Amino acid sequence: MELGPYQAETWKHPQRLVLVIVDRPTSQTGQLKLFPDHFFLIVGWHPEQLTALQALEHYRARGTFEDRLGEFQQAIGPRLSHDDFDENETLLRLSLLAFNMASMLRNEYEASGSCMDLARFQRDVLKAGARLAKHSRQLIVYVARVIRPLWERFIKRIEAWRLPDRFPAPTGGRTRKWRPLPAHAFLAEVRRE
Repeated sequence: MELGPYQAETWKHPQRLVLVIVDRPTSQTGQLKLFPDHFFLIVGWHPEQLTALQALEHYRARGTFEDRLGEFQQAIGPRLSHDDFDENETLLRLSLLAFNMASMLRNEYEASGSCMDLARFQRDVLKAGARLAKHSRQLIVYVARVIRPLWERFIKRIEAWRLPDRFPAPTGGRTRKWRPLPAHAFLAEVRRE
């Protein structure tokens, strides 16, 4: 429901105020509540640009993304503190791959009826007891008997992965030709303290 412009004391400009009423039936009786839940949405767009319903859908999608971003920071939490941009980029990409794989494994686990956030899934499932042994140039991981069926399902699902046809076949890492440093690089002594 559109309520019109609203301006708090500390704001320079008025913003659009939208009242969102969440009118769901109660689980016990199936009847609607006498006083339904509600919240206010502050919207920066004009009504011609975005209707109240479109603004609500936009913020719901944005909220879902922010939930995933928060979960990524909590569970994976990459520390991008390297001086080199390429190192930070590599760490971020590896962290995103780890997040995607952990999310995929959690979805596989939730297919069995359990539901948990990613940090708890990492702590309780992925960090299950295991023993690592080296035999005939191979590393063998012996996982706890309780978690073995789950890991077998994980491995089957990973083995079934295939690249879509729209992607070219991987060509391996990119190589760069070596370039010597310019002559002026050695004109002054550089000290780091």
